[in-house]
Amino acid sequence: MIDILKRILNILTKKEVYGVVVTIAIAYFLYKTSTIILDEIMNYGKSHYERKKRKTVTNLFQNIIKYIILIFAALAILSIYGINIGGIVASLGIAATVIGLALQDTFKDIINGISIITENYFIVGDIVQYKTF
Repeated sequence: MIDILKRILNILTKKEVYGVVVTIAIAYFLYKTSTIILDEIMNYGKSHYERKKRKTVTNLFQNIIKYIILIFAALAILSIYGINIGGIVASLGIAATVIGLALQDTFKDIINGISIITENYFIVGDIVQYKTF
């Protein structure tokens, strides 16, 4: 029985186990902290309309932060297991450049959408009619 407990303790004290747990805990803490901070900063508004408008932009920023934290956590976990992440980081940079160039118009539309939201043109719940040709 003591031999089994020693084996379990030996497995749990390896850096591959506790390093992953600590990395995931830090990533979760960073995500929750950034979510709370964004909610406090962005959703401070005087009217219901203002809070509704800012909520849309806040959700976009929260998703961006979430994926950035996930990428860094995954790279940290791979580094813990001894995988050289230099090539992976270079590949991610090249892939980001290619995706950025391929999705230029989409990114322009997203930025224009944020501009529409922040400039008070429309809010969620408005009905927009347009004429088709």
